[in-house]
Amino acid sequence: MGAGTAWCRSLSAQMSGPTGATPVDDAWRPFRCDVRPQGEELWIVVEGEFELDSAETVRTTLGEHIDDGYLSVVLDIGGVTFMDSSGLRAAIEASKATTGRGLRFAMVPGPPAVQRIFAITGTAQMFPPPAPR
Repeated sequence: MGAGTAWCRSLSAQMSGPTGATPVDDAWRPFRCDVRPQGEELWIVVEGEFELDSAETVRTTLGEHIDDGYLSVVLDIGGVTFMDSSGLRAAIEASKATTGRGLRFAMVPGPPAVQRIFAITGTAQMFPPPAPR
């Protein structure tokens, strides 16, 4: 971990207050990207900060599994605590890669602070919710 990363984590800890909650009232958590097949759906579950470094992991994960015979891909960002334009771009690319193969794409929305990037950029309509189970 570089000095800049340590400084950012330190600043984040200072901003979080005594309860450990960040300014958007979500506890900081490390980045995770899990693959959770559910029948004919490939679920990619992202937690933590969805930004420049982690976006590449999401792209790679999708690329490793998109041609495994699933009918749909669900990107679950419900556990994302922060998302920047790199995360948005990765989500858009995931949608295009999935639908370009004739698969259905859906996204589980993130918390309000994360969803704001979709509202600001006018891209919310690109990400339909998953079908009810």
